[in-house]
Amino acid sequence: MSVTTQKPGLDLVGMYPDLFEGLDPEYVEGFISDWGNQWLEGWVPSRGAVADSLAVEAGTMTPEEAGWRAVERGRARRAGLPYPGDE
Repeated sequence: MSVTTQKPGLDLVGMYPDLFEGLDPEYVEGFISDWGNQWLEGWVPSRGAVADSLAVEAGTMTPEEAGWRAVERGRARRAGLPYPGDE
């Protein structure tokens, strides 16, 4: 099942459609809503951040691992380097 949820402004499904394939549209709506405040403050979520958050919610990644990856992602960004999964 394809998710076609659209939110004005923050369109995570449009940005990373493959991450949302097969997910319940109501779940996707809630997930995107949870990211809304951060987006309104100017933060644009990377593919890796979205994928990690979905993995934590699915139980395939621990919150600690996601936090560590977020720190590493920030370090790479500050150094001007790509972080695997954020392409």
